[in-house]
Order: sequence, then structure tokens, then C-alpha cells
Amino acid sequence: MPSFLAAVVSTLLVLSPSASGPQECVVDEVEVNWGFKESFRSYLSSAIALGEWTVEGDVGYQTPLFSFSGGEGSVSANRTTGDIDFDGAMRFEGHGGILNTSLANPTLRFLGEREASLMFDVRGDTMDFVFVETADVDFVRLQWSRFDESIDARNGVWEVRDARVTLTPAGSGAFGTYVAGEVFDPLSFRITTTPGCLESSLGWWWIPGGAVAIAAVGSAVWAITRRGRKSPEPEHQ
Repeated sequence: MPSFLAAVVSTLLVLSPSASGPQECVVDEVEVNWGFKESFRSYLSSAIALGEWTVEGDVGYQTPLFSFSGGEGSVSANRTTGDIDFDGAMRFEGHGGILNTSLANPTLRFLGEREASLMFDVRGDTMDFVFVETADVDFVRLQWSRFDESIDARNGVWEVRDARVTLTPAGSGAFGTYVAGEVFDPLSFRITTTPGCLESSLGWWWIPGGAVAIAAVGSAVWAITRRGRKSPEPEHQ
């Protein structure tokens, strides 16, 4: 029995998150899809604002979504930290040039379990006639539940669908159109890294090192051993 328990313990330790692959996973491919704010786009393209939006670099647009691709960076194996940088911009213009704001060089920064920030270099004139030029603005915050994501650790693919997006105080100050806490359109992303680098989501029962499973196996082995010791010895003829 002791040898059996040792084998189980060894297997669980190999599978535990603490013994998984590299701490940082280099991003091979990434795509972010975001509508920004549909009501803002509708207003900007209306007969009132007579505006438009343009894109460049790693930023594209196909109705009704902006997309970021070609970014570079890394994420931690447990997906709680990391930066992915893009080179490009979204430009919003309206009201005969009164509104002229560029959101450039997006950075997707992971801040913890199922939370991230989307950062921009913000430059231009707001609708309140305020000129802004600030780098690395923590523009919006992203949050999602475990039901909104999927992790294929074997192939190194992490996907989040329709994360909740809210404007930060810094984003409100730089953009000048909405107050902090304003809900923007949901954001989705798909990240591909080195196969086997990302940790799997193992569920509530997992404690690092497999303590729960080890304890259960240990209890079973102890019970079996105890019953064996209590078995009556065979009678001698």
C-alpha cells in the first residue's frame, strides 16, 4: 500500500499548478474584438456630429467591431499578469473638428484573476474644448466570469467572450464624453501561446499540491490497511 500511495502522490504533484510549465507564456497570436461604444459611434456618424472614425496599424474595423491583432507580449501561466502591446490607433472626429481624439498604441494588461485593463495613448481635443495628450491611460477595465472564458492548455489557447467593460476615472478625464463607470461595449479576445504553457482551470476542489486528493487517497489506504490488520488469522489445522 505505501508504494501505491507514493505513486499517487507523485502523479498529483506533477499535475499540480505549482509544477506546471514556464511562468511566462509568450504570445504567438492575439486578436481583440471590441465595438468601443455603439451609441457613441451612432452619434458620431449622425447628421448632428457629421463625424467619422479611422484606424491604422494593428487596429482594424469591420462593422460593428474594432479589432486589434499582431500584438506582442506575454501572459503568466495562471493568466493573472502580463502585457500585450499593439501598434496602431483609433481616431474619432466630429463637429467640424471640435472633436478630434486619437486612442493609440493599445495595451491589454492583465491585473488579476479575470480582470484586465485596456490602455491607450490619448491625444486630441475633447468635445469640451480640452486638449489632452497623455500616454498609457488606464482607459477601461475588463471583467469576466469563468463561464465567459475557455482554456485549452494543451494547445495554448485562451479565449474570453464578452467581457464587461467600464470606463475608468482616468479614461473619463482623457476622453471627456462620459463619466467614470460608464458601461462600454463588451470585449472579446483570443490568445495563442506555446502549447502546454498555460495552466488549466481545475475547479474548486483543487488546492495547490493536490492536498485534497492526497488526503482522500490517504484515508482510503489507511482504512484498507486497518481492515487488513483486523482480519482474523486463519486457524491452524
